[in-house]
Amino acid sequence: MVTRELYEYETLSDNEIRLLRIHQGLEEDDLSCSLEKRSLETANQQYTAISYPWGPSVDPHFTCYVGRFAFPIRQNAENVLRTLRKANSDVHVWLDSICINQNDITEKSSQISLMHQIYKQAKNTAIWLSEADDLTEHVINYANTLDVKKIMEEYRSYKRGNVETKSFILDELAFHQDKATLVNGIARLFQAEWFSRVWIRQEAAVGRDPYALRGPHSITWAQLTTLASLFRPNLTIVWPEWTDFSFGDIQPTLDTIDAIENYRVGESTEANSIAGNPLFYHVVQARSSHATKPHDKVYAMSSMASDMYRDTNEVFLKPNYDLSWQEVYANAAKFFFKQDFVAHQVLEQAGLINQGVNSDLPSWVPDWRYPAAIQFAPLKDWAAGGNMNNVRTRVTGLTKKERQLLLTYQGAASIRPLCAPLREQRRQLEKDRSRLEKSKSRLQEGDIQEVERLRIQQEWLAVQESATRAVLVLEILTLMQDKITYLSPRSSWVSDDHFQAHRKEIIDIDDQNLRFLESLKTGLYITSDTLRQAYNATLIASQDSESNLAPDDLIASAEEWRKWLADCNTTSSPAYHRAIETSFAFRDYSFAWTGNGYMALVPSIAQRGDEVIVFSGCRIPFVIRPVHKWYMLVGLCYVHGMMRSAASILIEEFNIRYEDGKIVTKRPQGDVRANGRKLNAGQYIDVLHTLGGRWIKLV
Repeated sequence: MVTRELYEYETLSDNEIRLLRIHQGLEEDDLSCSLEKRSLETANQQYTAISYPWGPSVDPHFTCYVGRFAFPIRQNAENVLRTLRKANSDVHVWLDSICINQNDITEKSSQISLMHQIYKQAKNTAIWLSEADDLTEHVINYANTLDVKKIMEEYRSYKRGNVETKSFILDELAFHQDKATLVNGIARLFQAEWFSRVWIRQEAAVGRDPYALRGPHSITWAQLTTLASLFRPNLTIVWPEWTDFSFGDIQPTLDTIDAIENYRVGESTEANSIAGNPLFYHVVQARSSHATKPHDKVYAMSSMASDMYRDTNEVFLKPNYDLSWQEVYANAAKFFFKQDFVAHQVLEQAGLINQGVNSDLPSWVPDWRYPAAIQFAPLKDWAAGGNMNNVRTRVTGLTKKERQLLLTYQGAASIRPLCAPLREQRRQLEKDRSRLEKSKSRLQEGDIQEVERLRIQQEWLAVQESATRAVLVLEILTLMQDKITYLSPRSSWVSDDHFQAHRKEIIDIDDQNLRFLESLKTGLYITSDTLRQAYNATLIASQDSESNLAPDDLIASAEEWRKWLADCNTTSSPAYHRAIETSFAFRDYSFAWTGNGYMALVPSIAQRGDEVIVFSGCRIPFVIRPVHKWYMLVGLCYVHGMMRSAASILIEEFNIRYEDGKIVTKRPQGDVRANGRKLNAGQYIDVLHTLGGRWIKLV
């Protein structure tokens, strides 16, 4: 028997695939298969497409015999192939780990671009969840009793706002003798690894007649979506103590099933229009999914997006693993900035707060590898930068001189964003790589002097860095900009900690902030409220615990909250504290004051000297960090009194312009003719010189 390494795959043309024929066999027989080359047209509905998680690379390898070759496969692949094998007839399937030559990057890129069609043209899609456990049979039997049509109609009504009509699993099983077994069994099914993988979204969304396997047991996709609907509470609840899971464990799965089902329904009703189903939304939904290669957070989603039908020539939509994942993400961001209806959301997903350590991405490019950081929910009428279809951007590059200036910058911010090497440097870089690879092999052999060893290591590091330094710049129009001069201390309260352990710390931070405000010469904020009133509103981002506009009495109850803190009261928390938990103040966000008198809630990683800024067309302000003559995007912030188009209204009313590096107010008294009404500018007069449209550069 010959190993896989010697297997010679036949070359595939652009529209060809390989099918794996599973030869008939009994349970105890070896897996015997053969590979057959087919065009997509002739293979149409002649095979089952398999969707499964590969499993860990350290997984013990099993053997699938393809002709006289022994293919090592992982356990999940072996399990699903054995489950689908029949005793009396052969079965045709498509399994990526065997049907694609995994050692040929060019073929992988080409075949991945066909996966949408491969799953769409299969006669059905088999989803491998896991082997069966002791609760699986109970769950499958219960799923077979469900009125799928009725429950899914209730769920669609629930998503339209009719909360009371939706069935809920705890109500449905309230008097069932096996309720604990069923609830825990379904939750365990929802925690299968398959749901966390990024490629499964496409495979289940476009696949014909998908069904899931748990060992020998199967469940239809309709039944799976029905169980997911039942598990969504129609109201905020506390799950019983007899459940062996937290809702947070299964919510990502429920969201994944919901996203897949939405796409399937959209396809069946032809509702996946260009505007309604863009790539950006798919990529955002996939942030919580796992991918072996970071590229796949974009590639796995591209064929599901309506954008691909309009922008078929977009190079980044075509899988290319020769590119770094950073280049793929940057190209995707550039593409998204061309779309007015998502441009502001791209920035909300970006910033240092949302990027992994040493991501080597520009700060304005979202790091799709990870879920976005916790942030407060925007109110419906927030429009800090005015019309949300008016984000003004352009992507440019650094000159070689500017690039060197940025790389040698030793200021408060150290910067290592993305960069593809400058075009003229690529050839030299490849020569350096080749030479240094040979030097590295000598290092490993140990036949080199220590001085030479250090020189080679330093030179290699320099080459690596030159391939990932910034050359891309996002130029963006801003309406307001001011520097942070006071920043409250950070607390040690984190999301998993109970608040009670940090009560004294919160009291001290709040007291320090109030003392700072008392030291200021001004008594009124720009909104004409007292500083204390404005501060109380800022801490909760002017919203209640349900993310609605905070009423005046809630803001005024801040003093009762302080008394509740000081009394160490452990009874039910007051409404103001619940609003604090919604705004993440003292935890993920800190109070800040700017040089010209803005109050803000800023990300906990913000620093004194950073600046708060309002970009044209963005509903939420941001924090940026100066880096020489450029800036890095840090993350979202709340600026009290500036969330409802105040900047654009004031700019129009007073005809504020940015000319020759200076702010010019051309109509100092305002002008009722400009917008049909006289703005009561009040204390806003004090901040006019922070306003005015100007372009800044983000790296």
